Parts: sequence; structure tokens; C-alpha cells
Amino acid sequence: MKKILSATLALITVLCTLAGFCACDKEDGHTHSYHVESKRAEYVKSEATCTTGTVIYYSCLCGEKGSETFELDNKTHNISKTYTDTNSLYHTTKATCRDCSAVVSETLELHTYSDGKNCAYCDHRKKSSEFKPGLYRSGTETLIYSWEELINEGILTVTEKAISGSDREMLAGDLVIPDSIEKISDMAFMDCDKLTRVSLPISLKEIASYAFAECDALENVVFPASLYSIDSHAFYSCDSFTSIELPNSVRTLNGFAFANCKNVTGLVLSSKVETLNPSVFMGMRSLTEITIPSSVTCIREYVILACYNLVCVEYEGTVEEWNAIAKNTYWAGYPNEYSIICSDGEVTE
Repeated sequence: MKKILSATLALITVLCTLAGFCACDKEDGHTHSYHVESKRAEYVKSEATCTTGTVIYYSCLCGEKGSETFELDNKTHNISKTYTDTNSLYHTTKATCRDCSAVVSETLELHTYSDGKNCAYCDHRKKSSEFKPGLYRSGTETLIYSWEELINEGILTVTEKAISGSDREMLAGDLVIPDSIEKISDMAFMDCDKLTRVSLPISLKEIASYAFAECDALENVVFPASLYSIDSHAFYSCDSFTSIELPNSVRTLNGFAFANCKNVTGLVLSSKVETLNPSVFMGMRSLTEITIPSSVTCIREYVILACYNLVCVEYEGTVEEWNAIAKNTYWAGYPNEYSIICSDGEVTE
């Protein structure tokens, strides 16, 4: 909860800064002062590559572009992923840059079964004798507790088809949840600092408030196509997340759901989401680009506040459709910090 308090104080500081924002006078005789670090597309000299961050011209408060530049700390690779079947539990995910051929990362991920039998990523096919639900030693096939033992030992509390609580100290390793579970309840795994991976079942429909909040070691989660709701603070401050991809089944994405996931660089939203609720992606300081689907009709306050490296907001609809969206005045935090690119051109505000 200390992280939540710190984030609240940071939000207050930013709001104070917003209150003091001022514009430049354009009267005759105005002397330009090129010190503004705006990230709008019109000031971008060159996009980020493997070797350099986005290079941007300094500008004046009145909007005039200067000749000196600054560079963002957002070097980025053009990633291509391959998946190799490793064993009954895991596949190896290798991320390679298409441009420079550098291997960016090579990680173990739990198999994810979209149909209950075949992994959605590699060519692994589940056998009836393997991949039993339970807790495994991180990155291995060593079963520490079966699902029944987790419940009988009081490590997990399961009521009907929902996980409602866990022993934060005992739950260390990779957790495979059975297909019978439909809901992960409020604070079920909150502060489970030793939980490294979770395999979510194809039966899962709802992830409730604070369900995985502040699980610092939890790596990227693959969300099943059955999931329709992610409640507030569900994955708040999951420091080991680097990417988030939501299936099109997700319709509800509540406030602060992924706030302060500071190492996320890739974000794919569901095409069915209609409302971006308050501060849902606040504090994603490594994020450089976000794509908003045309299904969105309402954007509330501080959705991308404190996403300091964000350069571009891409909207899948037209400029006219973007302007028709009900938006809070401070939906993006600082004014004029991001380029907004629609299917038929850039938004000018």
C-alpha cells in the first residue's frame, strides 16, 4: 500500500503543476525562447530506433519550432517473437529485432491453451497426464503443491468457482489455475511478491479489484478469450510487466487497472472497450505509444498521466470520431504533450 500512497502524492504534485501552466504571448515584438520539450509530431526530427531515442526540436511557448534538439530515452527495437515448445509446462519466447537482429529477450512462459488442448503460441499439445493445476517451482516442472493441496493446506481459499484469498508467503513460484475457476476475487493475490507466473484458465470471466496488485515478480500474463472484466487496481504496480495484450472479449477496464506498471513498453487494448476509466494506465513511464480502438466513446481523467516517454496516441477512428468522444479536460495529464494520430490525419488542439 506504500506504493499507492506514493502515487497519490505524485498525482497531487502533477495537478499543482497543471494549475500553473501558462501560455506564451504572440504579440508583435515577442522574443522566442526555445525551451519547451513538446512531444507533438510536428516537432519530431527523427523517430526512435535501436540506437537512438526520438529526436525532437525544442519549441517556444507560442508554438514556434527552434533549431536545437533533445533526445528521449526511448530507444526501441522492431520486435519479432518466436515460440519454441520447451516442455510440458513452458515454451521459450524469443524476441528478436527485425532491424539489427539483436536478441532482446529470451524468457520462459507457461503454455496457454485457447481451446483447452493446443497452446495458442507454440506447437505444444497438452496430454491428459501433464500440466496439472497447482504450484510449480519457478521455471521448472517440479510440482510443489497440487491444486487440492493448495486448498487443503490453506494456501489458497476457493469458494465455489472463485479464488478469494491466498497465503502471500507460501505462494512462491508458478501457479497453474484449473478451468473450473471463473473469478479471481478482491485482493486474492495482492502483495504476493514471490509469485512469478500465472496461467489463467479459459473459464475465467472476471478479475476483481487489487487481485494481483503489487505482485512485483509477476511476469507478463496471457489473458484468456473468456475474460470480460478487469476491475480497479487489478494489476497495480506490477513492476515485472513489460507488455499487456487484452483479448477482444474484455469490455470493462476500470480505473487504475494497470497503473504504475512502469516497465510496460507494449500495450494492446480490446476492440470492445468503450470507456477508458480514470488513471487506468497512469505511470507507465516506459510506454512510448498507445493505440485507442474506435469502440471507445468516453475517456475519463488522467488515463495516461505520468507516461513520461509517451510520444504518440494512435486512434483507429477518424478525426471527426475522435472529436466526438466525451473526454475529460485532463484525460492525458499535461496539455499538448502527445501527438494524436487518427486514420485520416493528426488532431490539432
